[in-house]
Amino acid sequence: MAETVLPFNLELEIAKFRFFAKATSPDGQIQAVGPDILKFSPKKSQPKKMKIGFLCMVHGNETIGLPILNELLLQLTTGSISSD
Repeated sequence: MAETVLPFNLELEIAKFRFFAKATSPDGQIQAVGPDILKFSPKKSQPKKMKIGFLCMVHGNETIGLPILNELLLQLTTGSISSD
């Protein structure tokens, strides 16, 4: 069976994802809730209550979306996008 070649460095992307485990954003907090599972909780001052979960890898081999999640988390933490 041929080895799959990814268009990115998987170990680097996993490290980036884990970096966000204790990150804050202008709109709320990101925290780890399980192995490679993050949760975004908005600040209590926001009128709508919502939480967003981010999974690093769904079944262990479905990794193609990981760079996209990392970009989304980066934009949340820098305030480039809002949870409104």
